[in-house]
Amino acid sequence: MRAMSLADVPDVARALPDPRSRILAAAGEIFRREGFAGTTVDAVAAIARMSKESIYDLFPTKSALFEAAVRASIDKHVYHGPAEGPAESVDAFLAHMGTSMFERYVEPMNFGLFRNNIEAANHFPELASTLHEHRRQASQANAVHLQPWIDRGCLQTTDALATVIRFSSLCIGGSRYFLGHPLPSKGERRQLVERTVSLFLDGYGSVTSGTPAAFAPPQPRSHHPATTVRMSTARIREMLDAIEDEFLRHGYRSASIDRAVSVVKVGKTTVYRQFGNKEGVFRHIIEDRIVAEAERTYDTAPDAATLEDALASLARQALDNHCEGDNIHLHRLLIQESEAFPDLARAFYDAKIHALSKGLCAVTDRFGAPKPDQASIEDFHNLATSALRYVTTKDLPSREERTVDAAEVSRLFVRGMRSPPRLP
Repeated sequence: MRAMSLADVPDVARALPDPRSRILAAAGEIFRREGFAGTTVDAVAAIARMSKESIYDLFPTKSALFEAAVRASIDKHVYHGPAEGPAESVDAFLAHMGTSMFERYVEPMNFGLFRNNIEAANHFPELASTLHEHRRQASQANAVHLQPWIDRGCLQTTDALATVIRFSSLCIGGSRYFLGHPLPSKGERRQLVERTVSLFLDGYGSVTSGTPAAFAPPQPRSHHPATTVRMSTARIREMLDAIEDEFLRHGYRSASIDRAVSVVKVGKTTVYRQFGNKEGVFRHIIEDRIVAEAERTYDTAPDAATLEDALASLARQALDNHCEGDNIHLHRLLIQESEAFPDLARAFYDAKIHALSKGLCAVTDRFGAPKPDQASIEDFHNLATSALRYVTTKDLPSREERTVDAAEVSRLFVRGMRSPPRLP
């Protein structure tokens, strides 16, 4: 990524007379664009036209500056929901709300805050909770506008907030746009919202093209180093596990290979002799994870009596996989480093969709249901995993909550939420 310059920062960030406000405005802009690891206090000082020492007088550490800058951005970015939408139909209202959601989502300020939330989840839990609550308040504002449509009996639900959150998961595409895929154009966003409204109200059968998803298993494997070190396979695995843990804990840029391998009594030169450099070992580790994800298999619930039961089983497995082990930390790592390694971020996302597509198509084929296309499979994944919800918070769902969520996801995906249902 190119370095930021004065031209990248709004004039107001440099024109504020109060030094603290000027620092926070400059820091907030850089943190949102570059992330925590990619931001330096020197850069903030240059943008704010202040000395680094004067910044440290007010904020003793980069972490303190990050927290203060993000909190200041939150205070300036309060959302009250969309303007009152069209009253002729629930379809028109949802399209209005979805458009408002998507346009807000792609705003640089809001998109940057979302990214900051993902970064904060590992190292700033209180700040992450504040950011999570900030987004929840936006959902509550939307829920107020949705409630009249529920009161009229237009939707099969009594919980406006949960409905808005689920609609949002569908509308903005989950982690897709944080994992290397470009944000859609305004015209594409309009089409995505229209499609989301149809699926949300009438189920995936109303939107799928009927063409099988054309996913190919990702085959990045850019580094296939020949073994050049005299170590057993088990010892190499131990070394790679230690380095992977270092990357997951500290991110690529802040990770120390020396620190990682000291735990397993191996020298950095040994690592570099095998993988070339820090990037080489990072790519090797992540590409192994991508291939493993693409090869994941799902139980297709052969004893399930109905399509909805079988899809509920798939949704539960997708959520369990999402929440298992260090998967959440791997999501955060690749989102944090997505601009440096966009190919890895995209391949990771695509591998997850590919693995789920095999199970989903097998189930729909067995029950003679419409075959899901690529977009429908991504929709199912976003619904099942609650999009970015668990990537931005330390709180994971209980076993009971997962079972309930999976059943609701299956019902929505198959039938939609329109009341009364639209006849085929």
